[in-house]
Amino acid sequence: MQHVILFGGGDGGGLIITADGVRRIPPWTPEIRHMLEGVNALSRLKMEGASALAEKLLSSAEKAVEQLTGTLEKGTTVTYLGRGVGQHADFDDGFVCGTPWRRPIPIPGPKALRGFQITPG
Repeated sequence: MQHVILFGGGDGGGLIITADGVRRIPPWTPEIRHMLEGVNALSRLKMEGASALAEKLLSSAEKAVEQLTGTLEKGTTVTYLGRGVGQHADFDDGFVCGTPWRRPIPIPGPKALRGFQITPG
């Protein structure tokens, strides 16, 4: 089974993790980043029709990303880490979906973890 991690900051890119090792996904165009950000935003909306729009945009993003990665195995887990993920993030960002790319599930970020303190060591 494959696991794909897509990075939202900078030029994007990512990793494909398989039983045979790790392969880099090259940086992508701003258009792909905008599609992934749109899916991320739509997946968090609690209004009628938002889910259908997210699915449609996710389908377009899948085709664009697979031009860089090649066709992903069915059952691959795809994780998009949006621009807000990281040390200075102050908002929830990112989503997880399966392959074929359907039903994006938002990743709870720093807002969801407020009140918890993690100390090193």
